Amino acid sequence: MSWRWGAAIVSALLLLACHDRSTGPERELEQLSHLIRSLRMAPNRQKGEALAQLRQRSCQHHCPLRSLCLGAYEQHQAALLTISEGRQLARDPGAEELARSLLRKAEAELQLALEETRRCAATEAELSRTARP
Repeated sequence: MSWRWGAAIVSALLLLACHDRSTGPERELEQLSHLIRSLRMAPNRQKGEALAQLRQRSCQHHCPLRSLCLGAYEQHQAALLTISEGRQLARDPGAEELARSLLRKAEAELQLALEETRRCAATEAELSRTARP
C-alpha cells in the first residue's frame, strides 16, 4: 500500500502545481503549506520525492518559509545518508571506528534537522494561522 500512498502524494502535488498558476500570496502560502505538510508526513524513504516537489515550487511572497523548510529537510536527508553510509561501513571488519564516527555525526545531524524541521513546522503554522481572515 505504500506505493499507492506515494503515487497519491505525487499526483496531488502535480495537480496543485498545474491546476492554478495564481501568484497571490495566499495561494502561494496554501500551496507551500500543502507541500511542506506532505513532506513532513512522508515516510523517510519517500521524503526525497516530496523534497524535490518543494524544491521545484517557485516562490514570490513566502520564499523565507520555502528556504527554511528546504534547508531543514535537506539536512534530514543528509543525516539519513550518513546513517546509511555508517551502516554499510559497520559491515566491514576493519572499519568499525569509522562507522561509529559516521553514526555519531549522523546523530548530531539528526538533532540539528529535528530543530530545523520544528522551526519549519512552527513557521508554516504561524503564517497559515495569521493569513486566515
